[in-house]
Amino acid sequence: MSTYTLQYDMGLRFWVLTDTQGQTLATYLSRATALRDEVVRGVIERGCILRIRNADGSYEPVDPPTAPAPEAVAPPSGSVLATGAAAA
Repeated sequence: MSTYTLQYDMGLRFWVLTDTQGQTLATYLSRATALRDEVVRGVIERGCILRIRNADGSYEPVDPPTAPAPEAVAPPSGSVLATGAAAA
């Protein structure tokens, strides 16, 4: 299983995604932008390991995305109009 690293490069002032050989794959202005990017999401979704390197040298693992809980996607009760009802 391949391991990729996302870390802040103080010299470049960018977040940098590197592969197992240390080759730079992508750079980002913020950590949040990096974690939303399709390249980083693709690494996670393919089952590879993505580590985020903290300033103190420790690594923070990133869990793969999970499906939202059913209650997070279901509309609240009472807000659904009955069939044939007109919106006010």
